[in-house]
Amino acid sequence: MANPVLDTGFASPTSVYETSTTQQHRVGSRAILGDRSFRYVKFISGTALAPNVVAQCGPAADNHTTQTETGPFTAGATTMSLTLGATVAHEQQYQEGYVRIETAMLGVGQIYRIRSHPYSAVSVALTVELYDPIVTTTSGTEVWSLLQNPWSNPVILVASGSAQTGIAVGVPLVNFAACATASVATSGYLQTATSTWTQPKYGWFQTWGVCSVLQDASVVLVGTNAIGGTVAGSVGVDVETVIKNPIGFPMKSLTSSGGYGGIFLRIAP
Repeated sequence: MANPVLDTGFASPTSVYETSTTQQHRVGSRAILGDRSFRYVKFISGTALAPNVVAQCGPAADNHTTQTETGPFTAGATTMSLTLGATVAHEQQYQEGYVRIETAMLGVGQIYRIRSHPYSAVSVALTVELYDPIVTTTSGTEVWSLLQNPWSNPVILVASGSAQTGIAVGVPLVNFAACATASVATSGYLQTATSTWTQPKYGWFQTWGVCSVLQDASVVLVGTNAIGGTVAGSVGVDVETVIKNPIGFPMKSLTSSGGYGGIFLRIAP
């Protein structure tokens, strides 16, 4: 059986070798399969994600970070009204993600997990529902940022040497095909543009333990630190002069390029 077991002790109905258009667990849920760990993913992209490549969290959206608000966030409230810049917010884009207060005279540094939110057009207020009530009423100039859940809307890890846009979040063991879209509201689809609804796919990414992962063209030595490689989605050998996106440790030395090496993942236990 390839159905991982959740922290609750129950096996997931979804195998690590399949995807589903039906959501079974909260995004980011942890499960284990023997000596390997997995995280539950919501994939909502028009570009397929191949198996055995490294994925990263979706890049931060323009105008959804470091935004200034005109009014306070009130203690006891379980919603926040956030005025977006000129970038739409997809329906549930930040579900299971976070909103944090970057600047304020009172209440600075607070961070809250987001339960739900609708689609929002550009430059309008987005109301997010929180899991927990706000602790401290803010004052002064409030500046906030939205953070996606790391396992919501992942994409292939960018190649090393390119500008890094997100942390590594895991390796899919099965193909996540491009998501279907519709031009009208459709059951099971999320609104991603004014006239576009997209059907997410759900499944598991491996995050810890023995895994087969695409390698880049460099020589990878057993026991060295594996980081994001020169090919998007690959792993390569650690070089002290590059920005690192740590993945894990090679379990044997690899000298051929473009193959798949045995990596002991150390992304999320």
